Amino acid sequence: MSTNQFTINAIEGPLYDTELSSHNAHFAQSSLYRDWQENRGLTVERFVIKENGAPALFFQIITAPLIGNKNQLHIPHGPILLTSTPSEDLIREFKKQLIRIAQVRQAVFVRFNQDLKYQNLFTKHFSFTPPAIKHSVLTQPRFEWVMDISQDINNIFDSLPKDTRYSIRTAEKRGAETQIITENFLDHLDNFYKLLNETAKRNHFQLHPKSYYEKVLIETEKSHAGFLVVTSFDNEPLVINLLIIFGNTALHIFGGSSAQHKDKLPSYLAHWAGINEAKKRLATKYSFGGISTPNDKKESWADLTNFKKNFPGTEVDFGPSYDLPIKRLWYYLYIFRKLIRR
Repeated sequence: MSTNQFTINAIEGPLYDTELSSHNAHFAQSSLYRDWQENRGLTVERFVIKENGAPALFFQIITAPLIGNKNQLHIPHGPILLTSTPSEDLIREFKKQLIRIAQVRQAVFVRFNQDLKYQNLFTKHFSFTPPAIKHSVLTQPRFEWVMDISQDINNIFDSLPKDTRYSIRTAEKRGAETQIITENFLDHLDNFYKLLNETAKRNHFQLHPKSYYEKVLIETEKSHAGFLVVTSFDNEPLVINLLIIFGNTALHIFGGSSAQHKDKLPSYLAHWAGINEAKKRLATKYSFGGISTPNDKKESWADLTNFKKNFPGTEVDFGPSYDLPIKRLWYYLYIFRKLIRR
């Protein structure tokens, strides 16, 4: 029988983000991401579990509606383990606390993802998310394409594939121009949402309502955590990307592009401008965001993935997704509903 003592406490204040960056946590566990979700009307809470008085694990958990008056709980890219050798007792305690929180929140299930190196430990207590319900509006991509930008900017340019360097230079020669926007974000909302819509239609994925992106821009500008990259031709915006700086990483969160003037190659120039600005803000990594894999059934991401891989980088795996069913009948009804809608 374990002699370890566990406690759980809610966390508030700026120290949470400080802890995140020191443990290379993902932006989806940050205060700014919390603000975005709360502006959608979702409930976001933060907890730390202490083992024998020392912080051992913490997480940001989102409550969102599911079906009827029931909810779902998500811990995007978490929990964050504060030890490289977590005990099985800690994982048992984590599960126990998730059940408690879920019962209070009338949740059908809890979902989270965790690094592959802990898979043997977590699979003893949790099940992998069934493929039929893996994708949702709260699901974060398991894989991201991340580029090392720690070198001098000239060395970074020289390290780009020949075709990518050619595309950037060609975009400039053909008259594409880029601006870095650090204030008055809402002046660009209409064009931003228009380009997001075009991209979503081309690649067959869904968007949030325009009001969500409006609040995202407001909160991002207020926090000074990010910037917009606007690439235009003849004053017509062709690409608008939103980038967030979190820790040492510049993360491409949302981006939209036009099908017009493709010969200007604006998307290459937009990312190159984003990399330059990220360097100025002392970032050492540039994440192009989510990508698909050969085993991924989400074919709509294939073209976007191919484009991102025109820049050198590494495929970062944030680990598999786990589900903890709380109300099993409702959980299986939810899976069945998803299956018949495919």
